[in-house]
Amino acid sequence: MIRKEDILAYLQKKAGRPLPFRELAGKMGVRNPERKNFKRILRELVAQGEVVQTKRGLYGSRVEMAMVTGYFESHREGFGFVLQEKPGLKDIFIPARATGSAMDGDKVVTQIVDPRRHSGRIVRVLERSRAKVAGTIDKAGDAYFLKPKKSSINFDIYIQPKDSMNLD
Repeated sequence: MIRKEDILAYLQKKAGRPLPFRELAGKMGVRNPERKNFKRILRELVAQGEVVQTKRGLYGSRVEMAMVTGYFESHREGFGFVLQEKPGLKDIFIPARATGSAMDGDKVVTQIVDPRRHSGRIVRVLERSRAKVAGTIDKAGDAYFLKPKKSSINFDIYIQPKDSMNLD
């Protein structure tokens, strides 16, 4: 039976690069009956921020890919800092163009882009700090946007047509 520790150890020490699911399962000797459980464990590790899944569906170790997890602290001018989970480590500067959809207080995975300047970019939001955002709804063509009241959220939030509750 595959354990979380086995997957982490393999990705950190033996894989050498991010791998697609099939290749990772094959190299770790996961048989067909175990694949469903293996996929579930892998998803848990991604949700915890221990393993990173790239946009192309490749899985890699957060450590090997120079990524850290922490909490995003935004500034009203767009940039922000990721406060790392481990105490005593320096904060990571995130320029405004690299914040993605992260909002103040969100738990995020950050890729270190420039280790000397301790700057990076947010790769994924793991956990939202708030479930509700207050603001004003604006219409632009057929689309609706929420302009947040809170100045630390410095971007408009797109409202999908199915979630617009017939605002017309």
